Amino acid sequence: MFNNDDSAQMILITGFAIGVGIVFLTVMLNNVIYSSNMASESSIDTYRFDLSNAIDMSSDAACDAYINATDNQSFNPAVFNQYMSGYTQNISNLYAYSGLSISIKNSSVEEAYLTDNGIKSGNPNWTVVDNINTTDEFLLDLSNTSVLGNKNNPFKISAINQTDTKIWSVGLYNESGKVNVTVKNQTGVISSNTSDIYHMDITNNTIDGNSFSFHFEDCTNDDEYKLKIVNGTYLIGQMKISGNLINEQKFMIKRYKVTRLNINLSSSSKQVSAIVPVTLP
Repeated sequence: MFNNDDSAQMILITGFAIGVGIVFLTVMLNNVIYSSNMASESSIDTYRFDLSNAIDMSSDAACDAYINATDNQSFNPAVFNQYMSGYTQNISNLYAYSGLSISIKNSSVEEAYLTDNGIKSGNPNWTVVDNINTTDEFLLDLSNTSVLGNKNNPFKISAINQTDTKIWSVGLYNESGKVNVTVKNQTGVISSNTSDIYHMDITNNTIDGNSFSFHFEDCTNDDEYKLKIVNGTYLIGQMKISGNLINEQKFMIKRYKVTRLNINLSSSSKQVSAIVPVTLP
């Protein structure tokens, strides 16, 4: 009887010891994992995050600088450069607290190609805005038509609906030194040859104040669509598009100029840099 009791007690004691051992090993393992993770996280290179933040803030600053430089006046480069100089000093002080040195240099403000990023090497075929319900304003200013391609390689903006069907487009190309504007729609082709096309108000059907039937509203009415540019390297100019998306949110796309920001970020052990084109405003 007593032997049986002793055996039962030994089993209980052994089980308790095993349980305590498992708990102890679990706690130790968790501590090892936690310490390992902390060491790993502390060694992660945060430069890419610092550089990304600097790019975002500097791009916004360049847009604000352009808005200030064009406030009730034609573009004033002195105001633009003064704004960017003040911003650069402020962000340098901000990054200094983290032990980082940052320098930002901006190029001159230039006419923009109608590529995705505004420079000639940018993507020439890109979607300007998607999920459009209505377009209230659609302006296109041609700053330089000398880069236009021929009839086989026109600059083109198209409206494409949700079934990927092209419902409207306007094409621009150079023919014998004159600019040709072609609007394709459901009823035919409309062309106009002129050497002095600068301002196209597509929603109000005018070119330089003269009547021109773009048929944009006729083709896009009661449809949902996106606006896509093809061969954006073939046109230098300005663009402004505004309206409403299918989720009833308003949108505005403005492309006036472009500048390049040369951003350099460094510490005692590492240095990274990037050249970022910024479309303005």
